[in-house]
Amino acid sequence: MNAAWLLAMVAGLDLAAPLDPHRGRALAARGLAVLQDDRYVAAPGLTELLADPDQARFLNLTGNLRQAATAATGAAGWHNNDDDTLLEQGKASVSGIRLGTRHTLSLLGGLTERLAEPGAELLDVGVGTGGMISALCADLPALRGTGIDVLPRALDLAKRMVADFGVAERVELRLQIVADLDDRDRYDMAWVPTIFIPSAAVFAALPRLLAALRRGGWLVLGGVRYEGDEFSDAITGWRVIRDGGTAAPADDLIERLREAGFDDVRRLPVPPGAPAVIGARLVWPRRASRTARFSEALRRSFPHWITPTSSSSVAMTRTSS
Repeated sequence: MNAAWLLAMVAGLDLAAPLDPHRGRALAARGLAVLQDDRYVAAPGLTELLADPDQARFLNLTGNLRQAATAATGAAGWHNNDDDTLLEQGKASVSGIRLGTRHTLSLLGGLTERLAEPGAELLDVGVGTGGMISALCADLPALRGTGIDVLPRALDLAKRMVADFGVAERVELRLQIVADLDDRDRYDMAWVPTIFIPSAAVFAALPRLLAALRRGGWLVLGGVRYEGDEFSDAITGWRVIRDGGTAAPADDLIERLREAGFDDVRRLPVPPGAPAVIGARLVWPRRASRTARFSEALRRSFPHWITPTSSSSVAMTRTSS
């Protein structure tokens, strides 16, 4: 209980004002404040952390406290949080883009450059309040986006978010489940925050998401990031399941992506506090069989010995050199 109150003290901290003695003493007991000229002030590390507006929003301390209070009532599900809590979470997504997500995406085979090209399109599955799609479209003026969600209330909040960012004309919002997605060869990137989407829906949708991507387009999953601490990981898993999301570890998601037909699957480095991020794309032509892929690999390795005779077989005949 004291830990929750300590977090509340930090969340409500005004760095420009002196700490009252009681708050200062409590924070100092945990190394978060120091005594200076007979007055308590925030410790240098805490001041540095909270002085960056994007970092402070990314931490989303107030939003996390509100979510914990909602959980304490027994209400389960992301949708049971109030509008202010959900919007705070959306702003945290925006700050995540500013702090490092774009750098993470730049590790995916020229994706950042691709999203900046005229005609580029982004799909945001489970768009929520629209923080992710708004930030990317605001930063990339040529990018158009489509956001889908199953909650009308979420889409109403997303409409406000995209309008605030001035990108409403380039963002389409749909009330749609991902299992009904029928777009083909349309998107350069699809973003799926699996921590907010049930595992059955995520896994069933992978073939449709593969079909919706343009050749070489990337599917990017935001998944649970387990740190190896038993207590912390148990809390993380419980929170994700409570919100109706997928708690599968990254290795399981990677295996599912490969089973669905993605052949370039990568887990990417992320900043502290960020979810696990996995990128996946199809490098080989769609529906190419394993035999065809093996044949092509042989042809490239032994060009003078192997002549392709069909999409699924090779003839072992020497060609002239």
